[in-house]
Amino acid sequence: MTPASSPNLQLQPPTLEPAGGFLGPLSPLRARSPQASQMAPLALGLALRLLVTSLPVSWGCLLCFTSESDRQQVCQLFTDLKSSQGTQCRVQLMETFKGLSHTQINYAERARLHDAFTQTISTLEEKAAAKEPYEVAFPEAVQSLEEAIQGLSKAPACVPPCGFQELARLFFCNSCAAHDCDLPLECPIRDLPVPVGGQAAFSCSVPFSIPAERTYSWLFAGNIRTQDLSYFRVVPQAQGLFARIRPVRPPHRGTFSCLLASDQQPLARLFFFLNVTAGKRQSEVQLQTLFRAVLKGRDSKADCPEPWRPSLATLLAHPGALTPANLLLLGLAAGLATTSCILLGMLLYRC
Repeated sequence: MTPASSPNLQLQPPTLEPAGGFLGPLSPLRARSPQASQMAPLALGLALRLLVTSLPVSWGCLLCFTSESDRQQVCQLFTDLKSSQGTQCRVQLMETFKGLSHTQINYAERARLHDAFTQTISTLEEKAAAKEPYEVAFPEAVQSLEEAIQGLSKAPACVPPCGFQELARLFFCNSCAAHDCDLPLECPIRDLPVPVGGQAAFSCSVPFSIPAERTYSWLFAGNIRTQDLSYFRVVPQAQGLFARIRPVRPPHRGTFSCLLASDQQPLARLFFFLNVTAGKRQSEVQLQTLFRAVLKGRDSKADCPEPWRPSLATLLAHPGALTPANLLLLGLAAGLATTSCILLGMLLYRC
């Protein structure tokens, strides 16, 4: 949980000032003393504080996106600076906006909600100037804000099991703070059994959205299956999304780790345990390694397929190559050759 920080938001604790006025008619059996007159505003303020604390929730979004002076000014305009009515107005304001206390929004949309509350305060001031009662104006303001909240974009859901997912961050009005996914940064270890002489491929990809600017750092802990970073050393050759080892040899057994970060902010750390199993013989592995080195040195194209047309002898020697199409062509060629021989014989006979 991280506190919401924005220069446009004024997050203030609910402060209630002592209000003036009177508590009611005096009892005919007791005269009103000067001390009682001085205690009346304090008692009224205390009663208002008890009322606030007895509410099941706080002001919520109203507290997060408006200031105490804004709320006080609204009630002063509605009540024409009458202290007793101002107290009732503030109580009504709390009760009306109580339904927005548990509102949760996309953290990236908090600026738009702040603008909506600013517009609401301005609208309430206009209604107060028009002598509209606050009992009617407050519910209309809440309805307008609820429609504005419905129009905000929704944050994507958290994707388990790991990672810091900034786009899924929420803003809670009941605490005026941001809430991230309750997921660890370290992902579970993935086991990759690969035989000797085979190929091991690693991908530092995550199932949630990440910024376009990102970096990858690869580490290796030899001959151990662990997530303790004290065992790892940096692998400078691997710096991208993918990493590959071929051919796999027994010294490659161990845990590979990839740190995905954006602007020096870690997003996820992935772990892969490469378990080298019995496979090709050591002599064959060495021969394959030497062969690949020779191909790289000569820049050979031996691994690239080339066009190939089988000869007639090859077709006859390999029955599998005698497809129906090839048999049809072979029959047409034989028929054409036979016809050509007959015509040539007839021409020679006439001559």
